[in-house]
Amino acid sequence: MTTPLPGQLDFIKDEKTTEVKVLQLSTKSSAGTLLNGSAKSYIQFNLRDYIDFEGDDTIDYITVSCPYAIIPNSTYNVADKNNKLVMDFSGNTYVYVFTNGNYTYQTFITAFKALVPADFNMTYNTITAKFTITKTTGSFTMNSASTIDYVMGFSGTTASTLTAPYTLVMPRCVCFLPEPVYNICCMEINNGSALAQNGNFAFSSILASVPNNGKLFSEIVYNQDSGAEFAIVNSTFNYLTIQIMSDEGLLLDFNGLASFFTLRFRVHKKVRRILGGFNEFVGRATRMNLLEEEE
Repeated sequence: MTTPLPGQLDFIKDEKTTEVKVLQLSTKSSAGTLLNGSAKSYIQFNLRDYIDFEGDDTIDYITVSCPYAIIPNSTYNVADKNNKLVMDFSGNTYVYVFTNGNYTYQTFITAFKALVPADFNMTYNTITAKFTITKTTGSFTMNSASTIDYVMGFSGTTASTLTAPYTLVMPRCVCFLPEPVYNICCMEINNGSALAQNGNFAFSSILASVPNNGKLFSEIVYNQDSGAEFAIVNSTFNYLTIQIMSDEGLLLDFNGLASFFTLRFRVHKKVRRILGGFNEFVGRATRMNLLEEEE
């Protein structure tokens, strides 16, 4: 910041300017520091590799937006976040973990029968879109500790009938749909655009919500320059952290495929301009008056 000379304090003007900086970033390992490996949904960028705001005392505030993104539609409908089935039967609790992948009701029934004891059976009703599970040698309960409940169509602790045939008709439809939306979140903006989910406060800092309107294993192109911009909390930050999350606030697994996105920064500055001493100031005012008289 320029320091005025003595006698010039009354002739200083603060002007506002805006600088625009555009970064083309990705979740490739070469672009930043990947914090969840091949899942490629949690990455930190060192901004000094691109732009450097530190030490610039003319900065008033900085805003950021995400007008463009390309995201691979490569997440699984059964993944680490929802692949665990917990059941109680014969006086014990059993945990079964499904292999991550994209399932249909047919392939899920095959996987279920391969995991559980042979006295279990599973069928699918094509009219109601619900699973029915039976067991020949006693009752059983779906434990609320399961994470695959939404996929299979139950919620919380759900028990079979207590008499033979021991049967449980799932109360809800099965769900083998893909992720409905991909939320690009930036921990540094903290805009409060959504409530924190699963204790992850980064979810409350959404830069862009990208609807999943693409085919499986295709690219989803997001081009939404709505003008929405978000203020960065600390204008002296050196790092930018991006997380791509589900609507539950959980990090997604893109199975090794990278996303690409554009971040646009607007750097709003206050620049102090010295108009000069008294004589120069009066001279400018006089010239302005003469011009007005000539008109």
